[in-house]
Amino acid sequence: MDVKQEKRSSGGQAFEIVLGDAAGPPPRPSTPAKSPRSVTQEDITRKMQEAEERRKQRQSQLMEKLQQEEQKREEVLKRAAEVKKNEGDKDAE
Repeated sequence: MDVKQEKRSSGGQAFEIVLGDAAGPPPRPSTPAKSPRSVTQEDITRKMQEAEERRKQRQSQLMEKLQQEEQKREEVLKRAAEVKKNEGDKDAE
């Protein structure tokens, strides 16, 4: 432990206390070495097929959602037309 006097003024003194030597950056954790893996044509083909299936599934889910939204819009328009028709019938009376 080192103590160094830095400043001396009429208001007092300032000291710097060094508890130990400055350490460098912390050691990086070692990562396990990856075993070399050869990618075969079968692996590539299988992954491409799986990706295509996922794309098709997402597309079908999107289309289903859009159909539901369209049905909901049609129902709302029907109800609005019925309400307007009922109001028109009441006014005619």
